[in-house]
Amino acid sequence: MPPEEEAEEGLVRRHLRAFGPADAKDLWSWSGVYVRRIRMILDRLRDELVEVDTGRRRGFLLRKDLPDLEKAGSEPGIVRLLPSFDPFLLGHRDRDHLVDRTHYQQVYKDQGWLAPVVLVGGRVAGTWSYQRHPRKLGVDVKMFTTFNKETRTRVKEEAHDLSRFLEARDMSIRFN
Repeated sequence: MPPEEEAEEGLVRRHLRAFGPADAKDLWSWSGVYVRRIRMILDRLRDELVEVDTGRRRGFLLRKDLPDLEKAGSEPGIVRLLPSFDPFLLGHRDRDHLVDRTHYQQVYKDQGWLAPVVLVGGRVAGTWSYQRHPRKLGVDVKMFTTFNKETRTRVKEEAHDLSRFLEARDMSIRFN
């Protein structure tokens, strides 16, 4: 077992690596470690951290991850189909930077259920589901706003990857 301080610092580093930028309340919500203790850990790590403002929120990031965040901000809307309960959607207390309040309950449902989502440029842009048949996969996408042609093409590419993974020869997609 590592010493306590080393373990705490490792926990915070891993969280920031996966979910950064994040603040003390995000770390508390995710880990259950008291906010006061988290602030002490963040203080010990201050030489490794940078505080960033993404326009929607402020939080800490590992200094070594800053170039990756800057690069991601310059790339055009990367599209991903995330499954139910994807960890990306669970790492923050306040999730306004991920999903608009008007669509929050379509993603974060009653009794802790989490819908599969369409992620465009790091933000939830819709939800999706699939029906698997013997040789065919049917994918339904519910868009929160109309997707442009490029985004639709990227969603179709993600759905094709899913059909290959599930070994379905044919794939159909429907946008609602």
